Amino acid sequence: MDCRTCRGPVQAGFARCYQCDLAHARCGGLLADVVAPVAYAVKGGPLAGDLWRYKSGAAGATEAGARVAAMLAGYLREHGDQVWRAAGMAAGPELAAVVPSGQGRTGPHPLLGIVASYVDVPIIPLSAAPGAAARARGLADGVAAGW
Repeated sequence: MDCRTCRGPVQAGFARCYQCDLAHARCGGLLADVVAPVAYAVKGGPLAGDLWRYKSGAAGATEAGARVAAMLAGYLREHGDQVWRAAGMAAGPELAAVVPSGQGRTGPHPLLGIVASYVDVPIIPLSAAPGAAARARGLADGVAAGW
């Protein structure tokens, strides 16, 4: 059985995976209508490296960003319509939001530029929770959770 939110694996008898259930409980029942994982990165693998490098400013960041952008574009081209339908939408979104990694980076997150180059909608930048520990994001009820 798949998680009703992210389509990931769940234990028998549960509607959501552990992470989605935890987010649901901490946010007073608020949860994304649909989560569409674009890819899974295995620690130490090429995609994991690209996902770190494109936002690091380190050597190879531009090339890593191009690979991440191409992956996102391919996903949206092949599966975007399915995601919109799963969310109960007749067409694509009217807005996009980008959630920062919470590393304390100054300036706009590189993902903003990648998303902006592939979707023609206003982008709402979200902020990491003020005062939260590094590698944490604020949830709807103000609780910080590390991801």
